Amino acid sequence: MEKLKVKKVIISKQGETSENYEKFLEIAKQNNIKILMVKSGDKIKIEKDIYFDILFPEEKQIQENMLNNNSVVAKLVYKKFSLLFTGDIEEIAEKRILEKYKNSDILKSTVLKVAHHGSKSSSIQEFLNAVSPRIALIGVGKNNKFGHPSDTTIHALNAINCNIYRTDENGEITIIINENSIKFPKSVNTKIKMRRKEMKRIWIITLIVAIILLGIGLGMILFKNETNKISEKNIVENKVEEISEIVTDECTEEWEEMQEQTKAEIETNAIEERISPNCIITLKIYYKSCAHTLIEYNKVPEELVNKTQKELEQKYYNWKVEKYSSTEIVLSNAYEGNCGEHYILKEKDGKIAIYKIEQNNKETLYKETEIAIDYLTETDKIEIKNGIRVNGKQNLNQLIEDFS
Repeated sequence: MEKLKVKKVIISKQGETSENYEKFLEIAKQNNIKILMVKSGDKIKIEKDIYFDILFPEEKQIQENMLNNNSVVAKLVYKKFSLLFTGDIEEIAEKRILEKYKNSDILKSTVLKVAHHGSKSSSIQEFLNAVSPRIALIGVGKNNKFGHPSDTTIHALNAINCNIYRTDENGEITIIINENSIKFPKSVNTKIKMRRKEMKRIWIITLIVAIILLGIGLGMILFKNETNKISEKNIVENKVEEISEIVTDECTEEWEEMQEQTKAEIETNAIEERISPNCIITLKIYYKSCAHTLIEYNKVPEELVNKTQKELEQKYYNWKVEKYSSTEIVLSNAYEGNCGEHYILKEKDGKIAIYKIEQNNKETLYKETEIAIDYLTETDKIEIKNGIRVNGKQNLNQLIEDFS
């Protein structure tokens, strides 16, 4: 809060047990930050069609690990889009929430902010099934000492077939939403990474076993009588070779099994599938002029339901099909010009006006503000008159807010 521009903070009574609570209150007071104390059942309106539903905590707090398990759980809703924030809640809180909303689908959300940095103490399968997100976000430091996120959590997220985004691998994550689509960065194929990790573990164990067996064999040879040295050596070597072959065979079988599994997955994907009503279509558009890639997630149109890949390619004949399955389709294309997310701030009639830079680089008036140029600093006046270029609506809104 000392470094970011914050207007309001949403907390629960759980915060009152923190050692840093007094310092938090002091910083909020110094920076004129409004504090909202919330509980289950509250609703916070942000602006038209955008609001928070506060789902947790309840008046009666969980006593076990209070700071984590009484975190604010809030659902941000914008028309058909929703994002569930879960704080640091653990299994006990997740079960309490499931019980509270067992007769409702309020937990179901488009995006889930995974609880407690993906710790194994959170994200039980029943909770993830109830939320059923298309996208999961994990806020976690790279190479952190806690080992977050845990393999258990990643497996659980893979089980519900959602796209996983992690700050340790994707960096800062930005979501751009409108009434019909979500624009998002490319996800990381976590399943492949975990498979490689499993294979690495198998070969390390194999190497350790082989070294131990070799040491045992050499030790037995050194302690045998000289007269029986040759015959005993042959026996030990044969035994070591026999055991090594067994270990090698087991690892080879494991490797072949994983290859067969991968092959089976490839063959399954190669079978002609038809598009299901729950399919998500991802459109990746590369704009050559600004070198930006915009990604949109859309529900499948009704006219594509039950269509084959060939029929899809006929409809999107100028798009490249990067991925095709009954539940997920990825299409890519490249356009000249820029992505349409570029703006320039200029002076118009003594006030700041926003112009949008179209794909042909033509500037068109996007919005006129009520911010008078006369109230700006001399430096800001010069920059506005020369034109300030901004990429993305998020940066645009922040800049306008700074001028306000």
